Amino acid sequence: MKKNGMPCIGFLFLSLALFVAGQSQPTILQQAMASGEMIRLHVVAASDDPFDQQTKIIVRDALLAEYGPKLQCAPDNAAMQALLRDHLSEIETAAQAAARDCGYGGTVSASFGAFPFPDRTYAGENVPAGNYTALRVVLGDGEGANWWCVMYPPLCFSGEEALPPNKKVEVEYESTIANWIRSWKENRAANDAS
Repeated sequence: MKKNGMPCIGFLFLSLALFVAGQSQPTILQQAMASGEMIRLHVVAASDDPFDQQTKIIVRDALLAEYGPKLQCAPDNAAMQALLRDHLSEIETAAQAAARDCGYGGTVSASFGAFPFPDRTYAGENVPAGNYTALRVVLGDGEGANWWCVMYPPLCFSGEEALPPNKKVEVEYESTIANWIRSWKENRAANDAS
C-alpha cells in the first residue's frame, strides 16, 4: 500500500463514524413517542360521505386556525394538557360552530384522554399502534375516515400531515462526504487518463 493513501483511509473512517453518529439522533417525533409525551389532534367524520368528509376538514381547519397559535406556544406536555383541559368546552363549541356554518346538523363532541390508534405514518415516520393521548373531535357517530396530527410536540402547526397506512414516503438519503469522495475519484481518474 502506498504511504500517501493512509490519510485518505483515515479520513474515510472518520467520515463514516461522523455520518453514523449523526444518523443515530432521534427525531422530535421519536423522542415524543419514546417519552410518552405525544399528544394528537384527532378529527373523526360522521361517515365517508363526501359532505361529512368535507365537514371534518372544515372543523379541523377552524380548530387549527383558532387554537393553533395558543397551543403551539405550550412549553411542555403538561402545559399543553392543561390548555386542552381548560379550553375543552370552548374547543367543542368552536367545532360545533364550524360544522353548523357549513350546513352540518349532526352532533359534534370533543373529549381529551387516551384513545386507541392503528399503525400510521406521520411526517415520514412510523407511529405504531397503541393508546395515545389526544384531543378527539367526533362528528355524529364517528363512523367515517379520520384525520389526525401531532399537537405536541407542535408538528400540527408546521404543515405535517398523517399519511394513510398504505401510502409510503420515498426518502432519499444523500451523503455530502460520499459525493465529495465520488467527485474526487472522478477528477483523479480524469487526471490520470490525460
